[in-house]
Amino acid sequence: MHKLIVLVIALSAVAFATTRTPIATIPTASGNNRFAAQNDIIVVGDGGPSSGLMVYQVGTWKQIATLNFPSSNIGVAGIAIQDDYVAVGVFNFSDSQGETFIFQKPSGGWATEGVSAILTASDGTQLGGTPAVWGNTLISPNRGVAYVFVEPMGGWVDATETAQLTASDNPPYFGGGAAITGPVGSGGNLVVVGSGTNAYVFVEPQGGWASMTQTAELAGNGFAAGLTAAKSTIAFVTFWQQTERGDLDQIYIYTEPEGGWANASTPNFTAVAASNDGMTQPTLSQDAEVLVAGLGSSDYKAPHLSLDRTYLWHANKNFGPTPIKLSTGLGSVYGATVAGPYAYAWDEDSVFVFDGK
Repeated sequence: MHKLIVLVIALSAVAFATTRTPIATIPTASGNNRFAAQNDIIVVGDGGPSSGLMVYQVGTWKQIATLNFPSSNIGVAGIAIQDDYVAVGVFNFSDSQGETFIFQKPSGGWATEGVSAILTASDGTQLGGTPAVWGNTLISPNRGVAYVFVEPMGGWVDATETAQLTASDNPPYFGGGAAITGPVGSGGNLVVVGSGTNAYVFVEPQGGWASMTQTAELAGNGFAAGLTAAKSTIAFVTFWQQTERGDLDQIYIYTEPEGGWANASTPNFTAVAASNDGMTQPTLSQDAEVLVAGLGSSDYKAPHLSLDRTYLWHANKNFGPTPIKLSTGLGSVYGATVAGPYAYAWDEDSVFVFDGK
């Protein structure tokens, strides 16, 4: 009975949150369910065999370019955007090769082009996961290792990693997800890598990235795969909760202690979802003031589901129990993110744009 009462309270809290509807909807080709956004562009790709990515202009919401793959048999695992380049974790269905493709922004602005550089691992590991980028640094997380690539002064070229990040206790599923932000404190960029239970924090040494084990370890209570980081804040999803709340997913939110990152077992805040359907990758805005995540384990449209499944929390409300609903009217979504003044949610053939503040 106690569990039921807690669950009803959680559902009621979310039910009375403010609801926002899309300010724009971008139709994309069916199956294009991989997505990334920055202030000026959004990029959409297909997880199945395809020949490239579509680039849309923020504000006009019109397609302005196509980023072409070397073949039409390549699937997209994930996309990341950083100012003058797009990074794409890909899997080649022809030869089972996983790599990271880089598309460099032309001097005249984004235009249709081919791959600028291909990043691979020196140990032969397949780099087909979702990359994380910040400035001139790219992280490719994989089982057991997170690979660090640093862009050369002249721009990206075909290369192997600069350094490897590993966990000292070799946890299961290390490399299931990664995020990067920075710089922090007296160090350089901050990287967070997920594992079977916890999130591992790496701070770039003053001399630049070198192979290393974690600076600190943050405890979760489940499967820490979806991660995000901004300024001095780290947030990650924990799946498969077994608590008094039932099986509700949570986002654990840690902020950097005054003396720098250290092992921690208690988050500063938690953002709780009134659903046990699985929470998508969370995203913090660059100022760490807004947190967005979708709720939905389904990989297809589910109009029979009545729950709105995308939510936005505010830091000034301590990421509390009444997030703003971003209503697509479709129920299940693939994911959600926030970039600049906009929040986004997407399904298999549309991107929905919301006020993200």
